[in-house]
Amino acid sequence: LTSFVAVRMAAVKFDPLFNYATVSHDGVLEEDSNFQLGFQYHVHKFSGRLILYYGNFSTQPITAVSTSIPQHDSLSINPQSAPSVIGPRQQLVQIIDISSLSEFIDPPVLNLSYTVAGKPQNKALRLPIVIFKFIQPYRLSESEFLKTWGEMTNEKQQIVDTGAPSNLPYAIQLFNEGFHFCVIPGTAWSQNNVVGAGIFSSASKQLPVLVRMEISATTTLYRITVKTPSAVLTQSILNGLSLIFGKPTQ
Repeated sequence: LTSFVAVRMAAVKFDPLFNYATVSHDGVLEEDSNFQLGFQYHVHKFSGRLILYYGNFSTQPITAVSTSIPQHDSLSINPQSAPSVIGPRQQLVQIIDISSLSEFIDPPVLNLSYTVAGKPQNKALRLPIVIFKFIQPYRLSESEFLKTWGEMTNEKQQIVDTGAPSNLPYAIQLFNEGFHFCVIPGTAWSQNNVVGAGIFSSASKQLPVLVRMEISATTTLYRITVKTPSAVLTQSILNGLSLIFGKPTQ
């Protein structure tokens, strides 16, 4: 998974730490010579727990640490208090409980400020709570998938340029491990397709997600098609897939 994402990040060239975090359960959101913000995320259906790790690399304390997360229309966010001081070479944690209330597009934002070596720092960091964190694999037979695909009306499609040669095995791995789709084998489409299904869970509903990714064997282009019962969910899934797999061409 890591090697595949790293290759694709070279093509995206946009906030690679956040991009990787969207398809991982742990990682780093921010890092410099003095400070690191790491995370772990655990989820069951529509409820999860985000653990933030505030690390001080320096030999001086990081002081005046302050955090806030603006209200999100589609997520219930309940943070515990963040540490106000991080000692030299110390790592402290903050726990944030998060539940999905409905489908959404934009992730929550952490507003973070602190002072290190007498210099105030202010950052606005997107938290890696994206739509894929609330997806579970949805097992369908080939006939069930094709029937459901034909019945779905909220469809969106995007062609992306990966900037790297196609790699079908890694794409399948990422569908399974990063996006939490169940890959449907044996569909009537060509062997260069990856076809997946998932269920999006929120406190109020569960919605199916169907994805088809057509991988060119001769170019660096992928065509991604998403179908769900919800226009917001369809757009959110397409945005996330396009972010990881490459730059939109249109």
